[in-house]
Amino acid sequence: MSQLAGEDVTINGTNFGTVKANVTVKLGGSTATVVSCTSTKIVATVPSNAKSGDIGVTVSGQSEVTISGFVFMKTIDALYTDYNGYWFSSSS
Repeated sequence: MSQLAGEDVTINGTNFGTVKANVTVKLGGSTATVVSCTSTKIVATVPSNAKSGDIGVTVSGQSEVTISGFVFMKTIDALYTDYNGYWFSSSS
């Protein structure tokens, strides 16, 4: 799963509950904002300080369930060339 800051991530599973205040999602160790949840799906927004790593889900203070494979993608404002075959970017 690869996402940019500000984009939503959907996590499918079971027994998440329906009270988003009871759900915590961590993306690469950074806490995401839970937008919505049902008993089978959580939607959370990728925080700007996210890092690549594991996805952690905690429901009602129960043990965190970890899923490997979250990749945080940095945005690139512009891509430039020096016309000598080298490229560089202006990133946020």
